[in-house]
Amino acid sequence: MKIDKPTEIASDVSIADTPDAPQVTVEAVMYELKESGLDALKAPNARRRLGDLSQKQHREVLARLVKLRPRYPKITDELLVHIDELGQ
Repeated sequence: MKIDKPTEIASDVSIADTPDAPQVTVEAVMYELKESGLDALKAPNARRRLGDLSQKQHREVLARLVKLRPRYPKITDELLVHIDELGQ
């Protein structure tokens, strides 16, 4: 699946400087992203959960995905770039 711009998938997601989301939300985001990759960003629940994350949690999710990448083929460069751009 090739996606030219992150806005084509998750234009309604913005990572705000908000209080931390519950840890269960972080774990749900991690599960969706590592198992479904870019397809997860099309799901309304995944977009909502990403939007619930604080900037700190967003950075932590990105770092965890990078570490898990060798074990999960759905974690691609393209996914990491999209996730990174959502936090900017």
